[in-house]
Amino acid sequence: MSIKALPVIALAAFGMFVHDRSRIFSFFLNNSPEKMPTINTFRSHSVKFADRIRSCEDFLLIEDRGVAIAACDPGRERWNTVMGVNVPGPVSSAELYIYDYKDASLPDAAALKRVSLVDFPGKDDFHTLGFAFDEATSTLYMSSHAKAGPRIEVFTLDIDALTATHRATVQHPLLNGPNALALLGPDELLVTNDHRFPARDYKLLSKAETFLGPPTGTVVHLKLTPNGQHAVHDARVLARVPFANGVELLNHSTVAVASTSRGAVYLFDLAEDEKKTKKHGEQRLRMKYRTQIRTPFLPDNLSRASDGRLLIAGHPHPPSLQRFTQTRHVCNGDATELKRADEETRRYCETGTAPSWVAEWSDEEGLRSLYAGVEYPTSATAARDVKRGVGIVGGLDAVTDEWMDQTDHAKKATLRVEWWSRLEMGRRPPRGSVHVRGTIHVAPALGVGGPSWGDGDPPQSGKGYHTMPSLLELLRSASQVDCDTLDSQVAKELGPFVDCTSNQAIAYFELSQPVSGGELLHHAALIKEAVADAEGRLRHMQDGLTLEEFAVEVLMVKLQLLIAPNVTGYVHVQTNPKLSFSTAGTINNAKRMFPCHPRRIVAIFKALNQDLSSSRICIKIPATWEGLQACRALEAEGIATLATTMFCMEQAALAADAGCMYIAPYINELKVHFETGYVDENKAFDFCREAQAYYVAHAHRTRVLAASLTSVDEVMRLAGVQHVTVAPGLLHELAAREASSQDGEQLGAYFAEGPANRSWESADYERLVKDESAWRLAFARSGFGASEGKIVQAINYFADFQEKLEELVGQHR
Repeated sequence: MSIKALPVIALAAFGMFVHDRSRIFSFFLNNSPEKMPTINTFRSHSVKFADRIRSCEDFLLIEDRGVAIAACDPGRERWNTVMGVNVPGPVSSAELYIYDYKDASLPDAAALKRVSLVDFPGKDDFHTLGFAFDEATSTLYMSSHAKAGPRIEVFTLDIDALTATHRATVQHPLLNGPNALALLGPDELLVTNDHRFPARDYKLLSKAETFLGPPTGTVVHLKLTPNGQHAVHDARVLARVPFANGVELLNHSTVAVASTSRGAVYLFDLAEDEKKTKKHGEQRLRMKYRTQIRTPFLPDNLSRASDGRLLIAGHPHPPSLQRFTQTRHVCNGDATELKRADEETRRYCETGTAPSWVAEWSDEEGLRSLYAGVEYPTSATAARDVKRGVGIVGGLDAVTDEWMDQTDHAKKATLRVEWWSRLEMGRRPPRGSVHVRGTIHVAPALGVGGPSWGDGDPPQSGKGYHTMPSLLELLRSASQVDCDTLDSQVAKELGPFVDCTSNQAIAYFELSQPVSGGELLHHAALIKEAVADAEGRLRHMQDGLTLEEFAVEVLMVKLQLLIAPNVTGYVHVQTNPKLSFSTAGTINNAKRMFPCHPRRIVAIFKALNQDLSSSRICIKIPATWEGLQACRALEAEGIATLATTMFCMEQAALAADAGCMYIAPYINELKVHFETGYVDENKAFDFCREAQAYYVAHAHRTRVLAASLTSVDEVMRLAGVQHVTVAPGLLHELAAREASSQDGEQLGAYFAEGPANRSWESADYERLVKDESAWRLAFARSGFGASEGKIVQAINYFADFQEKLEELVGQHR
């Protein structure tokens, strides 16, 4: 390598670093308590045990017995080595609890029991983080950041006797800051160390490590001796991860590790290292980085539900978390300590919070947010018992009973949440549903309680809150909900949404809206700005287009950038519909709109907003043969695509073969939106259901995103589809209507029945999609020409609105 290339390489590396950190620092601006989105997919809440437990960071569910194990450390408020809290004076130790959640009718005193720590010499210096439980041997492994030094404590847990008998203390140089644990087998663990420089020893270096995010955290493979002594047999670093936090096995060959400082969950392949196994005469493992799941918050702990979903809890606003943590010893201390505090701190103790965010991820459906808000603070762990429909969210810090009595915040300590699915009816829930019925317990300490509201009024959850859930909330518990609008106010009011879809018609209706009571267009300034950019700083990208055509592209990007803060997934931009029968034209059109293309460094999105990741942009392309070949080429280059105007299985099969991220079946042909009184008598519900079943049966990555809906009933019938995009009028109607128990009973019923047709069992789609002439004939014959007729109609509508947009732009030159 030439020495002259080193500065270039260093500059590129620095640029990547700045880009990565800018995403994290955007959390500081966008996720403050007053700005962050409110998400609540739950049905109801109740609060219990506010006066008994707090600061229960980690817990786990023993699903066979219907109990949860929780370690709660109130001493964290004065001694927190991860967050750099070290307050002089005595520090309380952690306590261990068993919560019986299987019987919601149990009285509080019987449901939550303290576990006695037997023969444990370190019980006065016990400060828990993560833990793991081997049910076969009743062995409990618990990481502890004791003042005497970091360690893993080993116990034998007797759940019935409520005792944990101490067996060993494990210390090793590679366990310099043990955080989370994942059990590989008897006396064999994966252990994360969150920092190379613990705050107790290196205060400034620890802060730098946290905020700069170097890969100095570790994942250690720890093997203990099998003779019951639990001595260290072998310890080796398998991976280095920035701020390595939660760790979970997704299956026997995949490990998930939360990188808190990078706002991501890293996925690793876990396998035997055959060379080292042969060399050392015993099994050695290796971890190889595969990919990462970016989250809109800083992930903390992880858990895997029995349905395979990964639950992720974390912290959306680092400054709030820091201040909340640093003041707990005052706010939760005795009255004397609070009295000594200054007036600003006392006011903060009454009102301050640290937002929470909980999400779930699956390979099939990606990341889905379950909760985001300030209703309870510092979410750190989420877990779910799918069979019983019970879940818990634990938090880093919580308030004491005394402080809550003074400020009437008793509801914030322990929170119960409930929602529906179809498990009770003995049916398999639809793919994409929450897969639970009964309760989710959400708490900064440990969520517990019965099926009712319990004492007092239900806590308020912010915008759009209902005592019963709205239909929109209910729909979100079964499907990923996208907004089919470019009105940023709708996304802000009812979001965040997963994706935002758009097309030329949607863009025209948004841009042609006048200011109330006048003729001036609401977006007149934005249109002029787009024209100026097209004529000025972006002119070099015009590439043979007319100015009007190019300015329309710039405008559609600008509108999506207004929506993006209230969308957690993709923003969709549709290519020029006049290119629907040109593969090359569609590809070139898409590349102009896509940032960081391998052959085009500068593009519209990149030029207008460098902070928007290219991984969040999806190109919509009409599902003609030419359009789907364009999708194939773009997907091969890493550009996500959606095949739109989809009406039949021939299109769906070709889209899957092309590798499209999505298809958009139109439930109603486009004509229903533009001709008053027209009704589509052949709605595409069955096609939508069949396409999703086909993709699942053949393990295709393509997801179904249902579109073109005309009523609330149509929307709710689609509950259980992977994605559904909904227009503003229907979104407002869904948000305004409270769900009934009947709505809950019927949720997902249509998709749970399975497809009415399984055409792939008789049609050879795999062969068809490789033969252009055969595919064109099959498509032309589909529905006796109805499918081809509908897509031609849709392209004509979109082309008309493309021309209207160009005229609108021309009027603002």
